[in-house]
Amino acid sequence: MIIDLALSTGLRVSEISNLKECDLFVSNNEFELIVTRGKGGKRRTVYFDPDLKSHLKKYIIWKHETGKYGDPLIFSKQAPNMCIESFERVFNKLRDKAGLPSHFSFHSMRHSYATILYAKTRDLRLVQKQLGHSSPVITALYADIVEAQYNKVFEKPLYS
Repeated sequence: MIIDLALSTGLRVSEISNLKECDLFVSNNEFELIVTRGKGGKRRTVYFDPDLKSHLKKYIIWKHETGKYGDPLIFSKQAPNMCIESFERVFNKLRDKAGLPSHFSFHSMRHSYATILYAKTRDLRLVQKQLGHSSPVITALYADIVEAQYNKVFEKPLYS
């Protein structure tokens, strides 16, 4: 759930740690969550796809079946909620199991999400709002990453 949530929303690890069940809107045609305490204390709405919605619903049912109700969304066996370091430990364990290089971090999932979202939409404003960036200058880095890939496309003739 942690990996899917991070890759499907671009949330910061601290934002996932602070998520509550009541921050999710997954009934009927709703596909969104509210970040109540983002960077700088900012509040924002983050939209996501139907696959994450389905996963979240299944996760909440499982969570309730284990006797955990309410907040926080992601719980810990030892404490009421997982701390940032615990999220990073979980990520590192799964990263190593998947054979990914050690320079990939929890925050790398945020960058992956933003790059993919920009590549699909070409809408910097949407990426900016989803990530909660205060300045479009920060978000423009993702456009540079995607556009740098254009050179690879045109290294060889298109029709050969």
